[in-house]
Amino acid sequence: MQNLNEIRQHVRAVEQTRKLTNAMYLVASSRMKRALPHVEYDRIYFKKVEAAMRDILRSEGSLPYHPYLEDRGDARCAYIVVAGDKGMAGDYNTAILNLCWQQAQAHPDPHIVTVGVMASRFFREKGIVPDREVFGFSQDPSLANARLLMAQVKEHFDSGDVDKVYLIYTAFFSTVSSRPIVRQILPLAIPGAEAGIAREMEAAPMLYHPSPKEVFDHLVPEYMVSVLFAALVQSYASEHCARMNAMRGATDSADGMLKKLRQQYNLARQAAITREITEISAAAQALRPEDM
Repeated sequence: MQNLNEIRQHVRAVEQTRKLTNAMYLVASSRMKRALPHVEYDRIYFKKVEAAMRDILRSEGSLPYHPYLEDRGDARCAYIVVAGDKGMAGDYNTAILNLCWQQAQAHPDPHIVTVGVMASRFFREKGIVPDREVFGFSQDPSLANARLLMAQVKEHFDSGDVDKVYLIYTAFFSTVSSRPIVRQILPLAIPGAEAGIAREMEAAPMLYHPSPKEVFDHLVPEYMVSVLFAALVQSYASEHCARMNAMRGATDSADGMLKKLRQQYNLARQAAITREITEISAAAQALRPEDM
């Protein structure tokens, strides 16, 4: 059994660790809550843009050829990987990076764009130098950053360097549910835009000014930016939710450890007091004069 000094030192160390994990839990919880409204607002905006694009595409004969709808095959693929800049978030980074590694191995010589320090470090450890490395966007999921990153990605697609662009990020569903997913962003894959499907707005058909093509051309970049912005925001919320849960678990573990250590301390203190009483009693017995 540890002596009293060793137990006291252990208790102080665990208490300091508990303060740290609890502070990180509070910070992650605050940031996650701030991100939740942005997740919902972006979903509403994204659905509106997607519905308008789907409506134009379903209008037979209203839209000529668009380069971002052309399927070039999948010989050359690019992956945008959104991970975190920090660790201590449970399996958040591990799950997204393992999924990306599986996807990257399926295509020879893929283009890799990493968002976050952890993603860059992962690929460099695998012996792959990313084509682009972006830092800071994981902790600042702003619309301006999404536009900047999308402009860089479109350069690769417009120049013909890549045939398809995939986005790998962690989709946020709730505080207890999130998972890494792969989403194609170029060429555009708009669900439900196939010909022959009934229009969503038959009761109130939309009129596009100056023309459906010009409206569609304007919506395409906004649609892609909204997809990337949603990925950044949802990844941000998922990361802090994972860190919040991990730090809460660590704090609970520290509380359990402190309880056991205090029990050990009380037992050791009681044993020390008993030992001292025994020694005093023995000394007193030894000094007592013998009965006459």
